[in-house]
Amino acid sequence: MLRKKILSSYFLCFSLFILSSCSNPTDDNFNLEQNQVKTSSFEPASLNNALLGSFNNTAIYLSSNNTEKAFKSEKEAINHILQKQDTIFLQNKPYAVIEKSGLFYVYEINSKNTKLELKNYSDLREISIKKTDVKLNSIVSQKGNVRFYSYDSSFTPSSKATQPSEIVNKLKTMETTFTPTKDSRGIFVAEYRVISQRVEKEIVIAKEKGQTKAANFLQSLMTNFANKYFSAYDTYFSENLDKTPEVWRMAFDSGRKSDIVGIDKSFNIPEIISLSMNAHIIHDLSLSLKEINYNPKDQELKQVFMKFNSVLFEEKNNILNAIDKIYGKNVVSAANNFFGSVGDFTMQKIFNLMRNTAENQSEFSDKNKIIKKAVSLGDSMMSTIPGGNSIKK
Repeated sequence: MLRKKILSSYFLCFSLFILSSCSNPTDDNFNLEQNQVKTSSFEPASLNNALLGSFNNTAIYLSSNNTEKAFKSEKEAINHILQKQDTIFLQNKPYAVIEKSGLFYVYEINSKNTKLELKNYSDLREISIKKTDVKLNSIVSQKGNVRFYSYDSSFTPSSKATQPSEIVNKLKTMETTFTPTKDSRGIFVAEYRVISQRVEKEIVIAKEKGQTKAANFLQSLMTNFANKYFSAYDTYFSENLDKTPEVWRMAFDSGRKSDIVGIDKSFNIPEIISLSMNAHIIHDLSLSLKEINYNPKDQELKQVFMKFNSVLFEEKNNILNAIDKIYGKNVVSAANNFFGSVGDFTMQKIFNLMRNTAENQSEFSDKNKIIKKAVSLGDSMMSTIPGGNSIKK
C-alpha cells in the first residue's frame, strides 16, 4: 500500500511538472499513412516471413516456427504472449496477433537489417502498417504494451446528444451495459455520469435564477464536450478505429488490455483514469472551448467555466462510490489512491492546472498543437505510471 501511495504521489507531482513545461511539444509525426514498404507482400497460404510494414524506415516482418498454434480469442492469444514474455529464459520480443477465420495466431516480429526496438507504446504508434487483406488484431511491444488494430465486437453504438438529459441517459445506459461483466469502460463512464448529472443540475439552477447566458453557455459546452467522448468511443469500438483521436486510442487500449489480463490484477486503473482525464480535459475540453468560441475575457462566462471543471474534484466521493458499486474494493482502492493519496489540496491543484491548460490551449490558432500536446502528455503519463500499458511489471 505504501508503495502504491509513493507511486501515486510521484505521478501527481510529475504531472504538475509536465503540464507546466510541455508547452512546446515535439513535432512527432502522428500520421499513420506513412510511406508504405513495397519490398514484399503477404503470401496467401502462410504468414511466415511476410512483410508487416516499416518502423523508422526499416522493414519489419512476421515470422513463426513451422507449427502455428490457433487461439480461440484475442484474450487467449495476448495472455499467451504476456506469459511468454515473462519467461526468464527468453529475451522479450515484439509480437503480432493475426486473426484468420475467427481464430487468432501469434507471430514474432523481426527485422532482417537491424535489431528491432519496439519497446514502448509510443514505438508501436510509429509503425506504418502495410495494407493487405490480412486482419491484424494487435501488436505487443517488448515491454508488454498492447496496441489494437481491430475493432471490439462488444461495441454498443452511441449517437450524438443534443440535450444534457440525453447525455446523462446515454451514460446510464452504457454504465448498465458494462456493470455485469465489470468491463473497464465503465470506470470512466461511471465517473462521467456522476459529473454530468451534477452539471445538469447546475444548468437547471442557472435557468431558475434567470441566468440565461450562463445556462446557455454551460449547456453548449456540456453537449459539445460529451459528444467528443461519444464520437471517440464510436470510432474506436466500430470499424473506424484508425479515426479515433490518438489520446482516446491510448486510453481505450489501456482499458482493453485490462479486460484481457483481468481488471483486478492488471494494475491499469490509475493509467485508465489518467489517460482518460488527459484525453477528455487536455484534448477534448480545449477543442470544445475553441469550437464554441469561448472568450476567457468574458468574466461571467469565465466564472461559469471554472465552476464547470471544478465538478470533478467536488464529486470525488460520489465518483468513488459509483466505481465501488460496480467493481468492488480492489478497483476502488486503486482509484482512491489516484484521486487522494497525496491530499485534497494537491489534487485540487492538479485539476485546476488541467482546467487552466485547457482554457489556454483553446486560444491556439492551430488545433494540431492541442492534439500533439495531449499525446505528448499521455506518453509522459504512461512512462511514469507502472503497470497497465506503460512500464511492464
